[in-house]
Amino acid sequence: MSTLDLHGVKHVDVENRLTQHFFWEHPDQKHYKIITGNSQKMQNLVTEWLDELEYKYYIPANNLGEIRVVA
Repeated sequence: MSTLDLHGVKHVDVENRLTQHFFWEHPDQKHYKIITGNSQKMQNLVTEWLDELEYKYYIPANNLGEIRVVA
């Protein structure tokens, strides 16, 4: 599982960071963990990007500051 921690990443840079991580740094991964923290805006930016690319994901009940992606 590949982990991307978005703490400290500016909202305007989220899409580029996701693209870099998924398509350039870890393109062969089947599972990703994205750490968004408790920022609702950050979670919305990430889930919108995932929805646009039709990724399947869920937010674990025990950690609402994280998104798990199953490619």
